Amino acid sequence: MNLEETRYRLKIANKWSEIIKTNYTNSDNLIESQTEYFLIVCRSIRDYILFDCLSLIDPKMKKILKADIVELKSDYTSRNPKHKDHVKIIEFLDEYKTKVKGFENDLLVKYFIALRNWTVHSIFPNIYENQYGENDTVISRRFQRDFIEYLELEQGGHLLLNTGEPLELEKSGKESIFEKYPLNNLDSEEKSALRKRLENEDPFDLMNEYLSKIVELIEYFEKNY
Repeated sequence: MNLEETRYRLKIANKWSEIIKTNYTNSDNLIESQTEYFLIVCRSIRDYILFDCLSLIDPKMKKILKADIVELKSDYTSRNPKHKDHVKIIEFLDEYKTKVKGFENDLLVKYFIALRNWTVHSIFPNIYENQYGENDTVISRRFQRDFIEYLELEQGGHLLLNTGEPLELEKSGKESIFEKYPLNNLDSEEKSALRKRLENEDPFDLMNEYLSKIVELIEYFEKNY
């Protein structure tokens, strides 16, 4: 069974991925905002899965009730016991919680959730750490691990060290994303493994992997409901 609303959200996420790819070497401000939209849409998909599956359990269920269950999730257990499919809903919520928890325990998924949380709920420095060439063209991108302010030239562009790394301001502060939920409970081995991926792999490849994991989650519920 096709999860229609969920698939539509996935289509939007893929569309933002295409836009990011098209603008991948363009200005920071443009791609930062586009990546934020991508992260927000991807994060919403888990709720759309729940919404669509409730429609399969009871096609006539009112949207207000489905929205209430999506909001409450596991806290719905003691609510609305008079609904004819109350038991089915509770059983489904248990499975949904278990499956989504497994999905969100993946290190890469945890990183993207943390990145989304930070961009939405706080003043966010930068999603990317970049190397620049002439005319402020981006030579390479990496997702942030620690957030650094870089020295910018009046004419645009960024100073590079001989190593190719951007010059860091003397008084710029660092703040680790590993202190942010849900990365704050990672052990040292998990942090090291995730940091290695972020340092060595292209962000666009990691975004595509994130999308593939989301598709696997969607397909599980489509095959089982």
